Amino acid sequence: MDEWIILGKVVLETEKTIAMSLCQNESWDLFFVYFNLLDIIQHRLWRFSDEHDPAYPGITPFKWTILDYYNIIDGFVGEFIDAHPDVSVIVLSDHGHHSRPAQTVNINEFLRRAGYLASKGARTRALSMVRKGILDVSNRLNIEHLLIRLVAINDQLAKAGNSMYSSFGSIDQSKSRAFLSNFAGIKSYPHGGIEINREVVSEQEYNEVRGTLIAALTELRSPDQAPLMKFVKAREDVDSGRFSERIFPDIIFELKDGYGVGWELYSSLYGKASDHQVASGGHNRDAVLLLRNIDKEVRDTVPSIMNVAPSILELFDVDWKEKRLDGRSIF
Repeated sequence: MDEWIILGKVVLETEKTIAMSLCQNESWDLFFVYFNLLDIIQHRLWRFSDEHDPAYPGITPFKWTILDYYNIIDGFVGEFIDAHPDVSVIVLSDHGHHSRPAQTVNINEFLRRAGYLASKGARTRALSMVRKGILDVSNRLNIEHLLIRLVAINDQLAKAGNSMYSSFGSIDQSKSRAFLSNFAGIKSYPHGGIEINREVVSEQEYNEVRGTLIAALTELRSPDQAPLMKFVKAREDVDSGRFSERIFPDIIFELKDGYGVGWELYSSLYGKASDHQVASGGHNRDAVLLLRNIDKEVRDTVPSIMNVAPSILELFDVDWKEKRLDGRSIF
């Protein structure tokens, strides 16, 4: 791990050097610099820095690595401002970070028990037990990273590993009315969605099936009988845009803090994230927005990421209202 942490810092320094050179040697109206290593570092190393994370190992050499990377980025921002003191500068992230949920709710198992999801037959239960056994052992022995490297060797292994982890390969979609969507990835994140199989559910049944599912999900309770869902909504109640049907599943939900989406079948409704040792950090809404040398008053102090494009357009005196954007300027 030490080697790739050092390599990451070398990559950041290289990216910074390229960015400074490009900015100084050209005449720019608008100049973007993007760094993604802060995201990777926090996904991988969150549990080493967060004493409240269930997999926190105590003080190790990686305790301050995330802070080290923030200091590197902060140093670059300062270096850029020193080199271009009169330039308008915006520093932003599209999300923040916190501990990824270590507890899971197996939504496909909930759908199976409720009669919405059909498995592929007698072998499915045995395969589910084998899958759970492999993941439990790898978690206990802390060798998930070795399994990830193994399945990354070629596309076929990656596809098989993805199918095994998410239980997609165990679902008979020709007989299932609903199943978990992977629109938010197959990680144990609190956000998720459910697709209603329009090849099985008729146009007349659709609204009834969706409404019944939303009501049933709303009633889900944790082992201590607390509500499990922060919200459960129909797609158009979250996003009614022209392309929402192409992007989002029929039902979108967010689980309560501490719980993420689980993919197990023929199991308890509640489980533990199999990948928490490998990726203990997850996204949250608390992002960064810093402004310098902006000659406009900020009126929206709790902006959405959708407000970034119209705000930048306004800085260039472009009428963003004509662009049919979802957001609005913060100025």
